[in-house]
Amino acid sequence: MSYTNASILIVDDEEPNRDILSRRLTKEGYTVAVADGGKEALEMLHVERYDLVLLDIMMPGVDGYQVLKRIKSELLLNDIPVIMVTALNDEPTLKRCLELGATDYIGKPFELTYLKSRIWRAIQALSQVRRPTATQNDSSIATSVLVVDDDELNQGLLLRRLKKAGHDVHVAANGAEAMRLLNKQRFDLILLDIMMAKMDGYEVLEKIRERQSLADVPVIMVSAVNDTASMERCMQLGADDYIMKPYNTILLKERVLELLNEKKRQKLADD
Repeated sequence: MSYTNASILIVDDEEPNRDILSRRLTKEGYTVAVADGGKEALEMLHVERYDLVLLDIMMPGVDGYQVLKRIKSELLLNDIPVIMVTALNDEPTLKRCLELGATDYIGKPFELTYLKSRIWRAIQALSQVRRPTATQNDSSIATSVLVVDDDELNQGLLLRRLKKAGHDVHVAANGAEAMRLLNKQRFDLILLDIMMAKMDGYEVLEKIRERQSLADVPVIMVSAVNDTASMERCMQLGADDYIMKPYNTILLKERVLELLNEKKRQKLADD
């Protein structure tokens, strides 16, 4: 995974949070600016152009909701991706942020590897959107999804959620079955569980990325394994995203749609 030298504005009223994020993202090659609250952030946004905003919600004075609403209501700012980074990790808050125009939502505490992957994806999506050939609403490309999970309850939940969102969904109960399906059919996206008997998700992901015909298929790891080492291993093996169980339905839908749209835009650009 490569990172561009994009500019990021970090908005957080907690100095330790700003400092840690600023140092780590600068080390990754980003140009980073910080604001200690909503008022300063809006002033900075009217002076300098940023490629992405990392925005806390709970701040005194002008809170994150107000900042997000202002960004998305102004013509010169509304295309800037905004990732909410907040301790308010509940569905009503997530829904409100997405309705106001947030690109993504990450709950505190978070793994840095995960945050970096979300930043990278938001910036990559922005660069595709700004290309004249990019189209987000091209419905001529099929959206077939393969769910790989050995738990019948998880299979059923994902199957219903994704079908309701309009996707053509197939299910594999284990890694071997997934590979057999991938030998027969092309999928636009794969949702892959990690903890499975016999062939686990790591091994399936590795086999997928070893095949040239599957190298460009987006893979989202859906797992109850919540540790940095697992997340980093998935990213190193070529995963495009990592979602924790129990997953948030709204967030899962957004992530799937984001990757499918990115694939469509890339295909149009290549053509």
